[in-house]
Amino acid sequence: MRKWRFGLIVRILLVSGSMLAAEATLAQVGIEGQAATHVFPQFVDGAFTEVGVSYRSALIVSATDFSSPTACTFRLVGMPATAMTDARGAIVFHTFFSFTLPPSGWQVFRTPGVQSLATGSAILDCDRIVAAQLRYTLSVGG
Repeated sequence: MRKWRFGLIVRILLVSGSMLAAEATLAQVGIEGQAATHVFPQFVDGAFTEVGVSYRSALIVSATDFSSPTACTFRLVGMPATAMTDARGAIVFHTFFSFTLPPSGWQVFRTPGVQSLATGSAILDCDRIVAAQLRYTLSVGG
């Protein structure tokens, strides 16, 4: 029997210049760390070409529903449009990515690490519970 707990997700939003607003959402969270909403406080992509250092991020998402598709959106916050390549090789250049996972399916989105260094955060929202993680890669000298 699977047990669930609930967590409160608070988003701080920049509204017109320096004014801040807060948005709170009650989210269902599985005891294994699975959730319908994932907030990643750090997201990085880009390079310091003069010293040969680059950073990449990879979002890994797995559906937990074995009978229905799962619709998701992935948003970059505080970052410029970024190229991301999915597991099938399709490249999308944006700050907002929509995708659908088949039942028990998965998806991986990777940044190339070649643009000027950009940092921010990211939010993954899905209509069903998913397992998700964000992995970082640091490359030195190439």
